[in-house]
Amino acid sequence: MKTLHSDLSKVWTLEEFIQLEETKTPCELVHVELIMSPRPTTFHQEVSGLLYMLLSNATSSVGGKVFLPIGVYIDKHLY
Repeated sequence: MKTLHSDLSKVWTLEEFIQLEETKTPCELVHVELIMSPRPTTFHQEVSGLLYMLLSNATSSVGGKVFLPIGVYIDKHLY
């Protein structure tokens, strides 16, 4: 399955993105474009799980925590 791109004539704002209904398809707002990603492959999930365990073990000794999936807001005006 390929990544789906929204209508390129639509400029998405952070406020519009946050108000989208929850779906099973991961969505990202990148440079005012809505991008929907397919489900990760089995290999991707295996690697992600291993990385999670390694990071969790490394950070737990200093009181850190690891959360997946990771969500990041750069600023209110995504360029």
